[in-house]
Amino acid sequence: MIYAPEWTFSIGPQYTYPIKDYGFLTFRADIYWSDMVYWYPHNFIELSEPDYWKVNSSLWFETSDGKWRFEGYVKNLFEKELTNAGFSMFTYNDIGVDPKDPRVLGLQVVYKF
Repeated sequence: MIYAPEWTFSIGPQYTYPIKDYGFLTFRADIYWSDMVYWYPHNFIELSEPDYWKVNSSLWFETSDGKWRFEGYVKNLFEKELTNAGFSMFTYNDIGVDPKDPRVLGLQVVYKF
């Protein structure tokens, strides 16, 4: 079946550490594995993505009253070159892909009213 790996696996371990009366420091890692994906109905290897691992992680501090949260995160930690889709234009010599995002680093500050 196209666009559907036969197997996937994901796990999201998270650890929260209390910091006295100030709040909580939390680390989270999201780990995902996908089996090979075919982008064309005839399952051509040229129009597929091999199996891969993808890791996202984040670290945040949340105040004890729950109003403030300061977070840093990394998506696609190991910068795997992944694709959303692949396609062929008329011949198999003209193969194109739609790439997924590269590694993304971010900071976020949240205030809850």
